[in-house]
Amino acid sequence: MWPNTIIAGAPKAGTSSLYYWLAAHPDVCSSKSKEPFYFFDTVNRFNQGANFIEHGLKKYSELFDHCKNKKIVFEATAPYIYQQNALKQIPRLESEPKVVFILREPSARLYSKYQFNRYKLHNTEVDFKQYCTSELGVYPGGKHIMEGYYSRYLQEWQKALGNERMLILVFEQTMRNPKEAMSQLSDFLGIDASFYQDFNFAKHNETFATKNGSLHKKLVGLLPYFPESLISKLGPLYRKLNSGKMPKISSEELEIKAELKQFYAAEADALLNLFPSINLSSWR
Repeated sequence: MWPNTIIAGAPKAGTSSLYYWLAAHPDVCSSKSKEPFYFFDTVNRFNQGANFIEHGLKKYSELFDHCKNKKIVFEATAPYIYQQNALKQIPRLESEPKVVFILREPSARLYSKYQFNRYKLHNTEVDFKQYCTSELGVYPGGKHIMEGYYSRYLQEWQKALGNERMLILVFEQTMRNPKEAMSQLSDFLGIDASFYQDFNFAKHNETFATKNGSLHKKLVGLLPYFPESLISKLGPLYRKLNSGKMPKISSEELEIKAELKQFYAAEADALLNLFPSINLSSWR
């Protein structure tokens, strides 16, 4: 069985919330692990048991063999937007999957990613300025600054998929009015939007500081081996036990964010040239 829907990014733009909201629908079935990283360009701790590089498409269908008789079968791997394997292979799947992207104002997304990696995952100890200018940033999909140029990646996806198989959501609007966003997504996928009329739109995967970074890294490495239902149940308890206080944004970080917003100013126009119907007024 192959997925007919894939949430393909961008990282730190609400893909986790979108995943859980969609997975809750009675006509929908999600992959065994939320982010299988199957079409990632490298083998990593998240996909070492099943990935395109080593297994081709052989093991991909196994992620969905529990999804019989569901109208929508999907997975959500946020860095796919940047991955060449994903770009080449997903459009060719015989199930002709529709692909959903959710985009966040680039400077805000970059700062959120920095906080996530420094205070939650403990993947870096550098300050925000160095993080932005570093050439070493390869997780989760490339050099940090380049990830904000969504149009450079999406124009290739547009060529590969065509507009009819793509949906672009905007993070700021989705979080402000999730019912409207899920109605749009439901219409795109052909499922009943009324399910979300009284839905509890809880946010997922929000950044928090972890007290024990090494413990968190070990648990993150084990996530692919546990069902999402168990993870979602135990997540709040874990957060209560291993969360600390996030530092306040500094004046220097505020200045850098403002500079970045100007740096990315033309990106909204570039996206609108590709997708004229999306509303990016919240980015201005």
